[in-house]
Amino acid sequence: MFSYLFTFRSQTAAQSGRRILYEAGLWSLGCTWGVYVEGADGVHAAQLLRAWSSPVSGAYRVHPNGFLEKAQL
Repeated sequence: MFSYLFTFRSQTAAQSGRRILYEAGLWSLGCTWGVYVEGADGVHAAQLLRAWSSPVSGAYRVHPNGFLEKAQL
């Protein structure tokens, strides 16, 4: 199964994005400049981040083998 990585322009923005998803009940894993969510939650996460005008700089599908591809969510 794949996951999604949302990248941000700052650590503060990434932390804010993770908080938005957490408060909506979505499991996410934050790293310094990004937030990972499970594949099934990708579209919902993108909608939430857009609704809160979160400054997402990129969205990527992360495959189990580590391959990244740009995602259109």
